[in-house]
Amino acid sequence: MKRGYVFVSYNYALSNADTVDLRPLFWDRTSQITFQPFVRIHPIYPNEMNEFGGYFKPIVGGNIRYVIIANIYLETGLFYYPIHKTKLPWDPDFTYGFGMNNWRGFRINVSYGNWLANRFPWNDKLGFHNFLNGELTLSITYAW
Repeated sequence: MKRGYVFVSYNYALSNADTVDLRPLFWDRTSQITFQPFVRIHPIYPNEMNEFGGYFKPIVGGNIRYVIIANIYLETGLFYYPIHKTKLPWDPDFTYGFGMNNWRGFRINVSYGNWLANRFPWNDKLGFHNFLNGELTLSITYAW
């Protein structure tokens, strides 16, 4: 539990049935826009030296994923730290990613995600992080 957290989130997917006309954004049957607001609480969190001793680190944020066409997606997440002193140098202001993900069996998936220390220009930044600090993943689904 020391390295864990408790969270509450809600998933909401927009569709053509909503009041806003979204037809231009939906290119095929896989197209969708999903919002996921969340609150995350770390009961205990480490300091910059990775020593545990900080208590109660709340994070408020949200993720958005836009599946454009044929399971090709873009995604981003935004994070806010209500207790500013709990924000560590590697905690991001935002994250981003993209890829192609098909959950059905016997499919090849590829994705890229950048989750480390992405900061807005007006916030302090840990070292030099850019696109090359992201993670590229290739996976194959299997069904039985």
